[in-house]
Amino acid sequence: MANERQPWDDVYDQINVLRHPDSIHTAPLTDADLDAVEFQLGSLLPQSYRAFLKRFGPGELECSLRVTPILHGVRRGYTLLEETAGQREFFAKHYEEQNGPWLGRVVYFGCNAGGDPYVWDPVELTSSGTGECPVYWLVRHEENQPERCANSFFEFVREELTRLQAWRAEEPPEEGIPANSFVPWHLRFKVEPQPSDVQLWLTYSNVRDLALAIRDHGRADAFPALADALQEAGCANADVLDSCRRGDPEIDGVWVLRVLLGEK
Repeated sequence: MANERQPWDDVYDQINVLRHPDSIHTAPLTDADLDAVEFQLGSLLPQSYRAFLKRFGPGELECSLRVTPILHGVRRGYTLLEETAGQREFFAKHYEEQNGPWLGRVVYFGCNAGGDPYVWDPVELTSSGTGECPVYWLVRHEENQPERCANSFFEFVREELTRLQAWRAEEPPEEGIPANSFVPWHLRFKVEPQPSDVQLWLTYSNVRDLALAIRDHGRADAFPALADALQEAGCANADVLDSCRRGDPEIDGVWVLRVLLGEK
């Protein structure tokens, strides 16, 4: 059944998504996106990796694990396809090097904070039913000695969470930042309207009243009405309107209220 819990669900439930209100972040991936990557990659993606990207998208887990984007538009280096293709092209030319054939077939899906790559071997399956395969850490300049981290992608993530838990015992996270925080890669910063435009919109009493009702009385359900009122007042700022209509009230809504009413 499609809704049946999988072994990786308990692992992913421990992760807290942390988005910055002033940024447009990458969205979770779709099956169509992932199918296209599989076709171009020439191998299946592990099911737990697909589930991760469909739930969180690419991003960074507490400055520890950086999951490479698979689509263009993210302000960060190469995509998974480009990184993997580049490495395969390099090792095709240096095939005679020790471990060259293996390094030329693995998939480069992420890295640590120091930039050392994490890869999986699509040939060395540990579960043919789910396409899971072992994950390795390649220390830069020591790629010929890969270190096996886990037997699957989700077990690798679980090990990362365990390591972070031990680290937090000595270095607690900053106040207000949840443990196991995952920040999706941002596409761009939101475009803030000019203060003069905001003041003009607020002259329409409905805009001010709705914004105050949301902020002071928790009327998050009024965000769509606020978008309509703003548009009637002349607002054409797509980020403001989209944040009201399709954004998360606890994230995008916070940005809208700050833009309209300032900090409280």
